[in-house]
Amino acid sequence: MMTAAVMTTAGCGMAEGLVAVRDEAARTRAQIAEDRDGLLSAAAALPVGSVQRARVEGLAAERTTQESAFARVIERLDAASATGSDAAGTIESGASILAPLFPPGAQLPLLLGAGFAASVWRAVRLKKSAASIAEGLEKAMMGDVGLRDGLKRNAATLRSVQTPTAQRIVDEVKRARPMVRLPL
Repeated sequence: MMTAAVMTTAGCGMAEGLVAVRDEAARTRAQIAEDRDGLLSAAAALPVGSVQRARVEGLAAERTTQESAFARVIERLDAASATGSDAAGTIESGASILAPLFPPGAQLPLLLGAGFAASVWRAVRLKKSAASIAEGLEKAMMGDVGLRDGLKRNAATLRSVQTPTAQRIVDEVKRARPMVRLPL
């Protein structure tokens, strides 16, 4: 369940995903506390000094440690949701907060996947930002003949300093018909 909540965070609704992860962590914490209380009740019914009682009390102590870990995660999630407006940062911080709750073998893939998702998110936002600049210039040139003539005169200079990615973005914006392209 926690994995599904982490994947929800990587979607479009970052704030909602973070709230879902926090709610799931709170439910898990409550379940752990309930389990601990049940174990303590069971331990109280066993004879003092018995091996079974020691085992049950040990399990109850583990539950207390787990509950404390979830309490810290909930505090961090609350802090992240209060300050996190950058979706990519939210993905990264959410993964780093949740990684300790996963077994050691699953922590690295979780962190790497979150880093990849954050990188893709940033790349898509950067491309949309660059495309909006190119679209803005196109619209401004429609209404301003002087700007259009000035950009045409300096087109070779502008193209010489553009990166291949920037050239592709400008070409995509200028092209009237749809292009087959990657999202990045």
